[in-house]
Amino acid sequence: MFPLNTLAGGPMSAGALQKIAYVLLLGLVALASSGVL
Repeated sequence: MFPLNTLAGGPMSAGALQKIAYVLLLGLVALASSGVL
């Protein structure tokens, strides 16, 4: 787990947030395509 201060204002915060958002988006697409949503 990353420290909250790293996620909030660290140099890797933008990349980490984009990666998390991308993974969540892929998960939603997978659920929708399988008919769960």
